[in-house]
Amino acid sequence: MSSPGKILLVDDEVIVRESGSELLELMGYPTLIAEDGKQAIDVFREHIDEISVVIIDLTMPRMGGVAAFRELRRMKPGIKGILSTGSVDDELRELCDSEGFIGFIRKPYGVDTLRAKLDSALLAGTPGSSPSTS
Repeated sequence: MSSPGKILLVDDEVIVRESGSELLELMGYPTLIAEDGKQAIDVFREHIDEISVVIIDLTMPRMGGVAAFRELRRMKPGIKGILSTGSVDDELRELCDSEGFIGFIRKPYGVDTLRAKLDSALLAGTPGSSPSTS
């Protein structure tokens, strides 16, 4: 795959940010990190032309993933997002579709799941058009 752009990984848990960014880097994806939605907006604004996918936690202090992703999409309408969460239910699937996420990834996630989700996101067309779920 040619230059996928940077991945912005947003999670309030240090271990998720550290292990996730390490996995992404090992897979060849340059990675930026943020610890909550507000910081994600700042990092995104600074690197808007470099970021191609955002992996963002659903629930975080200061600003959660859905609110932050709405703002990121306002700034760059074509940005692709993957919602990261510890739980999965039918409402989450509907939330992903209605908010324009490509899909979601359930924590804890491993290399194969992460690679498949990113490959799917990078190959996907319009955000929200056909969410892939896991």
